[in-house]
Amino acid sequence: MPLAEDLAAYVTALRGVDASKGPPGYRGVPLAARDRFLREALAQLAPCAVPPADALRSAVEGCCPTC
Repeated sequence: MPLAEDLAAYVTALRGVDASKGPPGYRGVPLAARDRFLREALAQLAPCAVPPADALRSAVEGCCPTC
């Protein structure tokens, strides 16, 4: 079950990341309320983002066309 093992390794690594200095979570908040923050974050990621920041921006705009 390589897929299950890969997923388990990914989740284990993700849980090992120290997120204490990361941005606060905003579950349940409308995307429009976070638009400015998201665009600023995408601009900072643009030089090194994988997938590219423009692809991420397009995906966000598809989810929130009024933003």
